[in-house]
Amino acid sequence: MGAYTTIRAALETFAEEAGAILGQPPGSARLFTGSGAPWRLGLRTPNAQLWLAEAGSQDRALLHADGFSLSYEGEPPGEWVAALQRRLSADRQRALSSAIDGLRSATALRPPEELPLEDHLHELGAEAPLLEPLALAYREHYGESVALVRWPSGPPSLLFPDVVPEQSIFLQGSSHLERDVRFAAYLRDLGYGMVEGKLRLVPTPAAFVARREALGLDEHGLRPRLVRARSPALSPRVWLRSLGRGVFPINVRGALAYRLTRPARELGRRIHRELATLWNSHFHALGHDMSLHVFSMHRLERRHTRPLTERAHRATRALDPRRVLSVAGYVEGDLTRHCTRVWNDIDTPEAFEFQVDADFPALP
Repeated sequence: MGAYTTIRAALETFAEEAGAILGQPPGSARLFTGSGAPWRLGLRTPNAQLWLAEAGSQDRALLHADGFSLSYEGEPPGEWVAALQRRLSADRQRALSSAIDGLRSATALRPPEELPLEDHLHELGAEAPLLEPLALAYREHYGESVALVRWPSGPPSLLFPDVVPEQSIFLQGSSHLERDVRFAAYLRDLGYGMVEGKLRLVPTPAAFVARREALGLDEHGLRPRLVRARSPALSPRVWLRSLGRGVFPINVRGALAYRLTRPARELGRRIHRELATLWNSHFHALGHDMSLHVFSMHRLERRHTRPLTERAHRATRALDPRRVLSVAGYVEGDLTRHCTRVWNDIDTPEAFEFQVDADFPALP
């Protein structure tokens, strides 16, 4: 049983317990916590949206109890407010406080263990030889290590420092992706994690494929794969050839290419700033692609990806390079942006399939 299933069950149990204590039919519960922010627990009932939060000044507070306050959202709907206040005797307040404590204990996600990647490459299995040059060069280039993150179960992930924000572009998420315990648990089951508002903790491609399969999502999205590239940027035609097979290729390079980065970067800076940027970009392809592209699209169904892979397959044989670039631009641009917007708007991961079709971008 994954973290998401466990936490969802704990929230459902709490909703029933709280509903009985408050005299309200059980609804749905959402718990927001983490990142040093005060916890906040939403309980939706047929009458109203109730909020339980750490004690303090709360708008529309019905009561302040030991360790929490109870408030409601919206205009006072009538007699039920007074009835609720009359019902919340000292005993029921204590019972509610105990239920909250139980929920917070049941939904606490143990922090993962972080280790320098270059010292623990063997834990990555078959992907280790491909990632070793990146791990060693990253530390030499930036003075910071990519961290290998061990989870309580399953294969490890990689935590990327945000050393060059204009190049290491990660998915930037709404607060619920980081603070809603259900989303945090879902991300963890996939090997991901939000750090300071960005999805900087990512699985390796092989780990992602294994975790996605364990969640029953192996028929969705595109299959990421590490590719040893021969140039700083992967050729659009090579990229689309993989995409035509349902594979999302991720560019990594060899040790010599990384060693040549420093002089090439300095020369590029003298000639043109964009050339210097190009020679840095290969340090960030893995973190960027697994975060922004692979995750954002990972719940797309085959009805979404089949037209894309078929168009990519045809585009690789086209003589007109504009057809090749248009498909690449669609995946990197419109499709990724649309999927990211959906993730930032939905309340549960399962809602992605129902929301993604609204304003779905058309292939060029």
